[in-house]
Amino acid sequence: VYKRQECTRAMMKLVYCPHCRGLASVKPCANYCRNVMKGCLANQADLDTEWQNLIDTMLQVASSFSADPSVDVVIYSLPIRISEAILYMQENTEVFTSKVFQACGTPRVADTQSSGSEERKKRVNPASTAMEYKPSPTVGVPLEMQISDVSSKLREMQQYWVQLPAALCNSKVAAGAAGDKCWNGMTKA
Repeated sequence: VYKRQECTRAMMKLVYCPHCRGLASVKPCANYCRNVMKGCLANQADLDTEWQNLIDTMLQVASSFSADPSVDVVIYSLPIRISEAILYMQENTEVFTSKVFQACGTPRVADTQSSGSEERKKRVNPASTAMEYKPSPTVGVPLEMQISDVSSKLREMQQYWVQLPAALCNSKVAAGAAGDKCWNGMTKA
């Protein structure tokens, strides 16, 4: 584990010392690069346990979306349920009105709602409104695909903190093949 100043020094040696020795085109050796990065990122590697817990929890949440009934089926059924509730209210308006009058008392203003409620029934047809919102059988497919995509990306990221030093020392930054001449921190190897 490097302290901040040690890490800065190790990074300078890794990246700039080959230039100072006239070896500008020589990349750092992959193992040397990984060792420097592991030393500099040791504190971040301690995040791995909590990171694993976070990823596991997110995967559990994602898997709950695909449980029966799936969230999208429930959400898409809401307009139908609301429409059915309105229709039920309209069909039983006398029962609800009498219960309201029993609980709250009769209103002082003359009752003009009976003709108004008939007029509202003619204007709004909840059955036709409910039909407009009926989900198709394939409505859950896009959500399932998105959940699958997110889950696979989460699984790829599970080892993020452990794999970070190697990712930072990929072949673009460090010499990968054993036959390549590379900077080992002291000379070309």
